[in-house]
Formats: sequence, structure tokens, C-alpha cells
Amino acid sequence: MAAQGFLLTASFLLILFVLARPLGVGLARLINDIPLPGTASAERLLWRGLGIPTQEMDWKQYLLAILTLNLLGLAVLFLMLLGQNLLPLNPQQLPGLSWHLALNTAISFVTNTNWQSYGGETTLSYFSQMAGLTVQNFLSAATGIAVIFALIRAFTRQNMDTLGNAWMDLVRITLWILLPLALLIALLFIQQGALQNLLPYQPFTSVEGVKQLLPMGPVASQEAIKMLGTNGGGFFNANSSHPFENPSALTNMVQMLAIFLIPAALCFAFGDASGDRRQGQMLLWAMSIIFVVCVAVVMSAEVQGNPHLLKFGADSSLNMEGKESRFGVLVSSLFAVVTTAASCGAAYSCSYRWPSRARSRCSKYSVGIFFSSHGMYKAAGCGHTMDCEGGPAPTATTERSIHTMENRSENRSTNCKNQTSNRTSNKTTNSTTNEHKHPNQYTKGADDESAKNSTNSRSTNAKNSR
Repeated sequence: MAAQGFLLTASFLLILFVLARPLGVGLARLINDIPLPGTASAERLLWRGLGIPTQEMDWKQYLLAILTLNLLGLAVLFLMLLGQNLLPLNPQQLPGLSWHLALNTAISFVTNTNWQSYGGETTLSYFSQMAGLTVQNFLSAATGIAVIFALIRAFTRQNMDTLGNAWMDLVRITLWILLPLALLIALLFIQQGALQNLLPYQPFTSVEGVKQLLPMGPVASQEAIKMLGTNGGGFFNANSSHPFENPSALTNMVQMLAIFLIPAALCFAFGDASGDRRQGQMLLWAMSIIFVVCVAVVMSAEVQGNPHLLKFGADSSLNMEGKESRFGVLVSSLFAVVTTAASCGAAYSCSYRWPSRARSRCSKYSVGIFFSSHGMYKAAGCGHTMDCEGGPAPTATTERSIHTMENRSENRSTNCKNQTSNRTSNKTTNSTTNEHKHPNQYTKGADDESAKNSTNSRSTNAKNSR
């Protein structure tokens, strides 16, 4: 198992560095205000057509441009979510969001936080997903990279009061970096089975005979930039555990690589822009060492099994609780550390239910500032989304909550016994009381008795927990 974990981590980092090196060369050209090969004539037309001045900005002008773009994007996305029922591409006729959910979502995606307090397939229309969230996935990622460009220029330039042109940086990053890479990744996802359509939800009958709706939508295009921009907001509530978002082992590896690609490339770009590649290599080695240590800690803890289950004599040689069963413990552990280290927020495991995760959550703050291409937002610890299907991840883990989680399993056996006893008592009482009554005549009495027994059960369980 240790050899498998080593080979998995080593192969991941090797592929990452091979892909990041040439991308870093291109990013260094943009940092030094040198157009990429073949783009100079197109850029001249863009600057003239968009009315973008080519002179550089000082830090106040650069900051004002960044804030203007993001505030405008916030207002547009907020209004779009409020009135999505009036907009096209809404085959399920989903209503507009409440003002507080629309505001929460708009702020979340504009700031690259991507916290989601909703289920995407049951809340948002295709138009909101494409023209709203996907656009902000591009713009928020471009904003973070532009700020990194300005930071690198501040380090590498001497006797200069300017930091570049924010509008030129944003356009170049979006058109020449994010769009081409996202297109390639999206095409790969589609080839592997990810959805990319505008069809209405498809009805089907499950093996149990239940009629349900199968969600459709433009998934691959949003999934690509979600990972590449370390955004993390999934099209579906289940995020990357949904097979329509992450259909195969190949897409799973590509998603992990996409999360780290631009952050690693920026290290190479820093070395090239500063004229001393050792500077960038030093940053990359520091980030990588911290990352490898975190991977080793999580993997070693998860392959030991769940100690709470072992107390009750259960076979728990591997801790599969909360893991993606398609890929196993090691890959799930690697994905969890990758998305945590980059503060991405994409997830396909119920990682807050991992024993090691509760104790190593500080790795997000020690590594997240490093393996992130959007330092302005990510350094604040943002970048969360649904950690597993059915509910959001906890936002903090205190010593008290960790202690509570550890004690919870010790009380579980006693609580289950009490609940079973109460259920048996309920059934006996209801059967005796109502055996001669018509069902419509004894519903209220059964509910009252059940409520009393439920209250007694909760009281007993609370005492056991204490």
C-alpha cells in the first residue's frame, strides 16, 4: 500500500511539472508585457475595439480596475439569479432565487470562494450556470492571476511606480490562458462521458420502479474551468463525485492536475520573470514538500482503518467511510489533499467524516496560500463548496467539536440500543391500542404516542452523550 501511494503521488507530481513548465514560460511573457506568439495583431485590434489604453497603471489605478470589474460582475450575477425564471434556457421552469441566496451565491462566485448553499440541479437554470457561474469562474480566476502578475512585477521591477495594465492582463489571461486550456479539458471530459447539452431533464424508471428525472445540462464546460481556476463550485450537488461531472479515472487525474497546473506554472513564471529560475524553483520545492507531507499523513491515517469501528470488533482494515468507492482510499486521499492545498473546494468525498481530516484541517491554511493561483482570495482561506452529497462541509473544526466527534462513536452503540428498544415499544403500544380501529380513526393517537416515545428517546440519548 505504501508503494502504491508513493507511485501515485510521484507520478502525479511528475506529470504536473512537465505540463507546468511550458505554461510558466508563457505566463512569464505576459508578466513582462510581451504578447504570446501570434497574438500581437489580434491584441492591437482588441485594445482599439474595446477602448483599452495601453499605458501602465500605478497600484491605485490597478486596484480600482480590479474592484470595478468584480463589483460589476457581482451586480450582474445577483440580478441574473433573482430573475432566472424570466431568462431563457430554463427547461425545468426553475424559479428565481431568493434575494439572500442570490446575494450569497453571487458574492461566493465573484470572490472565487464558490461556497454553495444549494443543489445546482434543483436550483439553477442552464442560463444561470453558463452565463452566470461559469463566466464568474473565468473572471474570478483571471482576477487572482492578474493580482499575482502585479505582485511579481512589484518584486522584480526596480525604480518603477507602475504594476502593468489591469485590463490588458485580464483580457490576456482569459483569452490566451484560461479559455484554450478549459476548452481542451472540456473536450476530454465530453469524450470520457461528461454531459454537455441543453436538453430537458430525462425521465426514467429506477430498478425499484420509482419514476425519476435524470438531470442534464452543460456540465463539461463548467467542470473544466471549475478545476482549472481552482473555483470548486460544482454543477451538481454531489460535485465531483457525480459521474456526469467526473466519469472516469482519467478525468479524475485530469481534474487533480488542472487544480495545480496554473499555481505550479506561476512558480516557473516567477523564476523566468525575475531572471533567476532558482527563485521559482525554491518556491515550487517548498510548496511540494509541504504537499507531500500532507499527502503522506492523510494516506497513512486512512489506510489504518477506523479505530472507532475496531473497538466494536468490526473489520476496518481500510477506512472507506466517506470515500469515493470508484477510486479507493489512496486516490480519494490524494484528491482531498490536492483540493485542500489549493483551497479549491471541489470534492468527491465526505471528507469531514474522515478521522485524519478532522486533525489535519490546518493543512488548508499552511498549504492553501502556496498551491493557489489566486492569492488575493485564497490566502483568506476561501474556496469551499459542498464536501459531500446532501450537505455543506463544516466551516471550522474546533477542539471541542473534534472531541465531540471522537465521543460520538462511543455513544452510538448505546443510543442505537435505546432507539431500537423505543421503536419496539412504539410498535407494541400502537398495535395494542389501535388493532380494532379504522386506520383513519387512530392516526392522531398513534402520532401522540410516537411523539412521547420519541421525546423519551431523545432525552435518553442526550444523557448517554453527556
